[in-house]
Amino acid sequence: MKKLKQIAVLLLLPALVLTGTSFKARKDDPPMIKFEKILHDFGKMKAGESKTCEFVYTNNGDLPLKIINVKSGLDFLKTEFSTDPIKKGEKASIKVTLDAPGRNGSFAKTIIIDSNSSGATGQLRVTVKALFSTE
Repeated sequence: MKKLKQIAVLLLLPALVLTGTSFKARKDDPPMIKFEKILHDFGKMKAGESKTCEFVYTNNGDLPLKIINVKSGLDFLKTEFSTDPIKKGEKASIKVTLDAPGRNGSFAKTIIIDSNSSGATGQLRVTVKALFSTE
């Protein structure tokens, strides 16, 4: 009886090993944000003028990408974005509107984007710049 059990184990062992490897879990790549551009120049702007640009991005990972927050830190620099998950290969954008204040001079501001993107790209920066004129 003991020999019969040993034979059964020896016959079933290869089948169990093969079955175990055929159900190997697939590892999905984490979300990965990729921007088409990370700098936008609004050019010369007069006081009170408003301009808008879009920073378009793609999810290059397998798992859904989600924008968590976008921070500009300025009242005259507004952002619009969706928190809806972006599937693999899909595109979305972050709108940035700059309302020129009543002052002269060059302007550059980095906008911080928090997402669930993997690695160092989880927090990304895009920049807008302009030349303000009161004339």
